[in-house]
Amino acid sequence: MSGYVLTSVIMSVDIVTREFREFFNEKPALVASAPGRLDFLNTHQDYKGLPVVAVGINLRTYIAISKSQYEFVVASGNLRDEGVKYIDRFSLSDLKLIGGKWFGDYVRALVMAFMRHGYSVSPFKAWIRSNVPIASGLGSSGTLLVALASAINAINGFNLDRKLLPRLPMRLSMMLWVYPVVGLISMRPPSAI
Repeated sequence: MSGYVLTSVIMSVDIVTREFREFFNEKPALVASAPGRLDFLNTHQDYKGLPVVAVGINLRTYIAISKSQYEFVVASGNLRDEGVKYIDRFSLSDLKLIGGKWFGDYVRALVMAFMRHGYSVSPFKAWIRSNVPIASGLGSSGTLLVALASAINAINGFNLDRKLLPRLPMRLSMMLWVYPVVGLISMRPPSAI
């Protein structure tokens, strides 16, 4: 890893940690991240079961996270910077997707996916900061899901294999929805949905 890349990663971890501390008035338990990707054979080929030749890039999504006592609270620094609604709050008892391109649906759907696979996810607080541009074809939703799945795995002590962990978000993207359109993703033709 070059000095520039390492410095960039350290600065980004420092930024997401500082923003978490400012928002939640405490230090995060951990910070997880995932790199963006560049696909040589077109974006979303993997959803179709087709081959993908991808390479990680020097843009990442960072998640600072800690356990929460009662509810899930997730905030996006990027959305805050844009001046739009950037905080999502929910509990397990009211866990459902909101729709309408709501960023919190990624988090909610991932919690649902863990639960469908038999994992009991403890409530958490998370701060998201990404330098992967949204809807750019560089994997912004994938980086969010993989970084968040890694963070949820770590704070809950699930000990899921690092090589298998990204499959949960991929299944989620295939089964539930993908940005920017909320809808079912299926291997069958649209008429079968």
